[in-house]
Amino acid sequence: GAVSGGIWKSTDGGNTWEMKTDPNQNMSVTSLTQDPTNPDTWYYASGEYRGNSASDRAYAAQYLGAGIYKSTDNGETWSVIPSTSDPDVQFDSPYDFISRIKVSPKTGSVFAASNALGLYRSTDGANFSLVKGDFNEHAWIDFDIDQQGNIIAVLSSYGFTSGGNPGIFYSTNDGDSWTEVTPEDFPTSHD
Repeated sequence: GAVSGGIWKSTDGGNTWEMKTDPNQNMSVTSLTQDPTNPDTWYYASGEYRGNSASDRAYAAQYLGAGIYKSTDNGETWSVIPSTSDPDVQFDSPYDFISRIKVSPKTGSVFAASNALGLYRSTDGANFSLVKGDFNEHAWIDFDIDQQGNIIAVLSSYGFTSGGNPGIFYSTNDGDSWTEVTPEDFPTSHD
C-alpha cells in the first residue's frame, strides 16, 4: 500500500506487482492489516494527516482519506466499508485520517486510530464505535495489539482544544476499558 498509490499485490515473491485498487477509488493507503482469525480478510486505512510530501509544512500536504476499505478475497478486490465512507473533500469524519489499523488475533475486532478523533473498534468488520480518546482531544494516537489480544495505546498531549487525557493506556478486554500505565517520569509534553 502507498499513501497516494493504492494497493499492489505480488504473487511471485515481489518480482512483479499488480494494482488491486480501483483507480476510481481513493488511492490513499496509510495502514494495511490482515485478519489473523480469517486470513483472506484484509483492511486498509486511508488518509495521511501529515507528511505526503518532503516539503510538507503546517499540514499543507495532507492526503484526505475516504474511509476504511476491506477485502474478503485475499486482496484481489477492495471496497469501502459503507459505515466509514466519507467521499467529500473536507476533514469532517473519523475516517478521513487514519494512521493505523489492526485486527485483534484473539477476538477478530478491528481497531483504527483516527488522527484527532480517537481510537475506534469494530466487532463485526462493518460498524465502528469510539473506544478511547474523543473529538479533538489528541492529535496523534498509536496502538499495538499482542497475540493475547491486549492493547497498548499512546495518546498525544497536543490537542486542538483543551481537555483530554494524554498518556499510555492498556486494555485487556478488547478495548472495553482502559488502565493508564503512563510512567511517572514520562515527559509531560509528548506531541
